[in-house]
Amino acid sequence: MRVSEQSCLVFIENGYDLTVTQLCQQLGVPERTFYNYFPTKPDVVRPVLDAGIRVIAESLGDESLDLTDAMAAGFARALWGDHGVYTRRLVPLLMSEPALYAVWLSTIRDFETALLPGVADRLGVGFDTLRARILSATLVAAVRMSFEHMATHGSDPIETFTEAMAIIAPSTR
Repeated sequence: MRVSEQSCLVFIENGYDLTVTQLCQQLGVPERTFYNYFPTKPDVVRPVLDAGIRVIAESLGDESLDLTDAMAAGFARALWGDHGVYTRRLVPLLMSEPALYAVWLSTIRDFETALLPGVADRLGVGFDTLRARILSATLVAAVRMSFEHMATHGSDPIETFTEAMAIIAPSTR
């Protein structure tokens, strides 16, 4: 995770055009170690993205909140403090680099799967039902579009996500 976080910071500060050798030199990590954990350079961002997914998915366990409020709380938590500063600068880079965008899209697909148990539990249906799968995909689309709207329009992702949750709310009941 440390290498992933530091790599994201290096990309934010210096761009993505660094070679793995240059990246490893800046991180003080041997290339062999890098490749033990990350098959390709774009894969290095995956742990950071996965951490955000976990925070949001875990928020569904807060039964004191309804589904949309739990998602909003998880989304805000994922953007809390330094994470928000880095995310606001990392997402535009993910959108502009094809190899990183592929990792982003792969993460989004995995996000749907990560949300599915919590969504199904909240709906009182099986996780393999169409209703749970569509709602999970819809919630993930709201997250994705909030970030992508931020990257393309400079909007606040939390405000955009709140607006998206208002649109989605009727389907969560």
